[in-house]
Amino acid sequence: MSSEQITVDGIDLQNIIEAIIFASTEPLPIERIVECIQKEEIGSKSVEESIDQLNKHYQNVNHTLRIVKLAGGYQYATHPQYDKWVSRLFKAKAEKKLSQSSLEVLAIVAYRQPITRAEIEKIRGVNADWTLRSLMEKNLLTVVGREDAPGRPLLFGTTKAFLEHFGLFEIAELPKLKEIEDILKEDKEFAETLELDFTEKQLTNDDSNQGDMNSKDDSLKEEY
Repeated sequence: MSSEQITVDGIDLQNIIEAIIFASTEPLPIERIVECIQKEEIGSKSVEESIDQLNKHYQNVNHTLRIVKLAGGYQYATHPQYDKWVSRLFKAKAEKKLSQSSLEVLAIVAYRQPITRAEIEKIRGVNADWTLRSLMEKNLLTVVGREDAPGRPLLFGTTKAFLEHFGLFEIAELPKLKEIEDILKEDKEFAETLELDFTEKQLTNDDSNQGDMNSKDDSLKEEY
């Protein structure tokens, strides 16, 4: 049976899914959508097919909205062609951009997670305490465990909010470092606008190249 013909308690399945996703304030995993429907014969496949049909309908009628895959779930978003106008609504928020140091630490953690503070500082060459604290307060990074090493240092990783912030469904969607390198080679002007203090080699070096850092005398030493 096609998903567009399925009804639940006399109501079209697509309409139910549309309402559930619209009402959610965060990306909704497909398993959670299935739980909300509470119909044994309605599984993930039926939900996915319904979402595809909804998006095809939105496209055919030139609707302003789409259902997108984001941070492990589904969420409504405006079509990219309306970005210019929608961005004005969030102008104040957009002006609060992440600092260069924050972007550097985020990139290191995203590609090397789980990773310790000492390893981050080894790559960047500068103290990362304040930046780590700031990114954790923004809920972009979190503690994911402790390394099985002397002192049991904390291990950091990215969060669901990180995926939402950068429009990713899962961390595997991050561009490969080789792809980034090729883009920068092709667009020298763009490359010159980047002032990152680390290189592809530093991001991808293996554990055998990771030396122990000298301990730093700072107020957050014991916490991190």
